Amino acid sequence: MPSPTWHFDGALRRIYEVPPGASYTTDANGHRLYDGGPLPQALLTADVKADLWSRWVDWHAQNDWALPAFDRSGGNQRPTGEYASTDFALRTSDGWRIVLANYPHETVLQGNLFAQGADSLFDFTRLGVNGVVPRLQGSANLLTYNTSAAQNVVTGDLATVPSLVQIVEAVLAAVEDSNVIAKEQTARRAVEMAVVAMSS
Repeated sequence: MPSPTWHFDGALRRIYEVPPGASYTTDANGHRLYDGGPLPQALLTADVKADLWSRWVDWHAQNDWALPAFDRSGGNQRPTGEYASTDFALRTSDGWRIVLANYPHETVLQGNLFAQGADSLFDFTRLGVNGVVPRLQGSANLLTYNTSAAQNVVTGDLATVPSLVQIVEAVLAAVEDSNVIAKEQTARRAVEMAVVAMSS
């Protein structure tokens, strides 16, 4: 599967997905809007550590005036010799967001990526099309964001918002279907996200 590259904008605190061969336009506020390129891909994958974190580290070394975009935790060696998973947190509390390319496609971010704060990882306000679907796949999360804010993604009902129980049941069902080892960790994160969403 093809992977996007990423363009970092420290002034606007945005990380733009750049599909292979894509070009961009700039909106009135200076934000970039990337297209799908000459051969738009329906599915793109990116490794959080290698493609986002590592590229940001390289970029930030040359642009140290910008606020940090990520925090990292974990990854330490356990007494048994194995390594704990590494978690990456996008500093949404400082205004950082990921802007996906502006064409119908799915982007799978592989690795543990979370928002630092209650804000979304993604800036959907820049998108002018439907069908842009980010998915997070990691040992600590298995989430698909829905860009249609009014639709209940658990039942499909357009008039209701999913309850905490529906969210937890949907996440646990997805975990069982997908062979994810960290069921307890995934459920705990789902409950935390649901509590944050319900308190907003």
